[in-house]
Amino acid sequence: MSDVTCPYCGKELEVYDCEAGQDENIQIECNECGKTFIAQVEYNVSYYSRKAACLNGGKHDWEIGIIHPDFPRVHSRAYCRACNESRPMTDEEYNTKLKAMEALQKSGVPCPQ
Repeated sequence: MSDVTCPYCGKELEVYDCEAGQDENIQIECNECGKTFIAQVEYNVSYYSRKAACLNGGKHDWEIGIIHPDFPRVHSRAYCRACNESRPMTDEEYNTKLKAMEALQKSGVPCPQ
């Protein structure tokens, strides 16, 4: 939700962000003076930075993704924590993850989906 000011009477009005798409104009009727005006929607983009040694000759920091026994093996992937690159899990990674899931199931701890 955002605020917009009526250009006729200066009343602050609440506008729900879902009322418009990106870079769109919407018509708003002021509940104070009754006049209709145009509000232009603008979006601001922010960027955040982090180091990614793997993009500068270092090694990837692989995290093994979630596996599910009902999904085909080809969908099991590992993801680099630094650069978000993905690759198929190795057989060793997949089998290690599968054994860990089976151990959790036997212990009664619910597995993440």
